[in-house]
Amino acid sequence: MWEKVEEGVPQPDIPVGLIKCKQFGIMNVVMEMDLNLPQIDYELFTMDKLCGFVRDKFAWIRDNLSRDSMIICNMRDFSSTMRNHPERVWEVVHYVARLPSSEQITGMAYEDMGKSQMQELASWTRAVRKEMDRCGWKKGHLLFHVHEYWGVAQATNLECLANGATGIWAGLCEEGGGSGARRLHHHNPQHDTTGQHHHPAAVQLPVSSGSRHQRHQDNYRWYAQPKQPVYGERALQMQLGYALLENPLDKKMVCRKDPLEDAKKNEKKETKEKEKEKETKEKE
Repeated sequence: MWEKVEEGVPQPDIPVGLIKCKQFGIMNVVMEMDLNLPQIDYELFTMDKLCGFVRDKFAWIRDNLSRDSMIICNMRDFSSTMRNHPERVWEVVHYVARLPSSEQITGMAYEDMGKSQMQELASWTRAVRKEMDRCGWKKGHLLFHVHEYWGVAQATNLECLANGATGIWAGLCEEGGGSGARRLHHHNPQHDTTGQHHHPAAVQLPVSSGSRHQRHQDNYRWYAQPKQPVYGERALQMQLGYALLENPLDKKMVCRKDPLEDAKKNEKKETKEKEKEKETKEKE
């Protein structure tokens, strides 16, 4: 949201991300903000100024990208702000929730680096959702994103969904800051298994273990290990029943072929062709 900060005050320059959105015709935007950034002097850059700053960026998006842009405002340092300055979160949520209907955005988002306890995040989620509803913004989405840290990202996601979040935002794979982030291919089947069907699916993804396995290869250029939850070879056996498949310990594991093997062969082939062309030209 504030790409350039001078003397403790964010400058009104348009972020390069928005410029790129305009350049490439991307109309839906996630705007990230920091409410507890050390470089910002929040006594100079008051919450009134901050909220006005945010509103100006929303207007720019609608004027330059699309009047129908889906805009999500993400509080990137949500957890640290809730611990040290919770009033800032309240002021932003209160302000955005009370925008005129013609200026209303799609929703709010918040994230945690995985260091917070799920009980904390559940109560914070409940408080934010209540404020959104109290201000009449019941249709506003509240999306959660969590990174791995203590290994409880799955449970944390479900806890926040049970306490007012309307969905999550995540990547297809776990790659991300720190120990990685919660992935959609793990969350979707877990979400369905626990009976949370009242939350509409924001993204429709293939549900088979085979397709998830392929996604893993697309992202990492390597096969998933057999014990990979949800879509690993052993996870698939758990779904179908051990009796239906051979015991993986009694046979050589599949998926040992180097996924780059074909690319290496093609590269060698192209090199040979270039050498032949070069020899032909020299003879001529």
